[in-house]
Amino acid sequence: MSLRAPAVRLFVFALAAALGASACLAFEGERPAAPARGEVVSSNFSFYIEASGRPLPEEIYRIEVALDSDFDRVVASFDGKKEKVGWLLGDSYNVSDVPEKYRPKNYQGIHFRVNGKLQDGTYFWRASKAQGNGAWTPLEGVQQFTVDTRPPAPVDTLRLRRLPDGTLQLWWSPVMRDMGDDMEQVAGYRVYRYDKALKRFPLMTRYLAQETADTTAAFAPPPNPDDATLERIVYYLVNAVDQVGNEEGRRRPLPIGDLEAPAEIPNLDELTDPNYLRQLNQAERPR
Repeated sequence: MSLRAPAVRLFVFALAAALGASACLAFEGERPAAPARGEVVSSNFSFYIEASGRPLPEEIYRIEVALDSDFDRVVASFDGKKEKVGWLLGDSYNVSDVPEKYRPKNYQGIHFRVNGKLQDGTYFWRASKAQGNGAWTPLEGVQQFTVDTRPPAPVDTLRLRRLPDGTLQLWWSPVMRDMGDDMEQVAGYRVYRYDKALKRFPLMTRYLAQETADTTAAFAPPPNPDDATLERIVYYLVNAVDQVGNEEGRRRPLPIGDLEAPAEIPNLDELTDPNYLRQLNQAERPR
């Protein structure tokens, strides 16, 4: 008996260690985290359920979206048992060797991607968890958010003047409403520039000249301002952008700061042969 006792104790210890390791692998402390607290999102966004630990294959989640906090009017249900596409389970182990500042935001937990499945409006959402085909267990917490897909209204007043040093200055009226004539929270403005060489040629590809939170913008004088033999027409367009990145004419929302303006607007003379353009210009002028 004395020889068997250590083996029995060793077996019990190994079993306890195995059970403990298995328990550590499961997700724990899950709670609905984003969008939250009235956050405004675009039509394409992700639900995020915060969690610790690592997911087990049999862990399944469900997200319910309603028009009221009591969930009497549920308008969407994303069930992991029925819908496998769109779900992503992440843990810190697969990015543990990545420096903290380079790690993805909210990488650890449960993500579900929503693409155009909710109309504009204010919603409440909650989540549940199940083990395999077991019953759903509600997770603690209900969050509120708003879907906004309407871009700000167009800038209705845009002016331009040339300063004594040749600088081009633009200023415009602030945008206060969206395309549906509701109050809008504008995050900033994008100033685009179009170049056209000679009247016979179509517009070139537009460039993002500047992003700004102000209602003014200034640009250095164009090259060769005194060269009257080369005709150039420059257009400017200003669009307002809301806090989720909705912008008139843009199919997918892109928040301010996510679209980089070029360090220098390309010079039209450097993209083509100036001598050839001058020949065309001379040929186009009436004799």
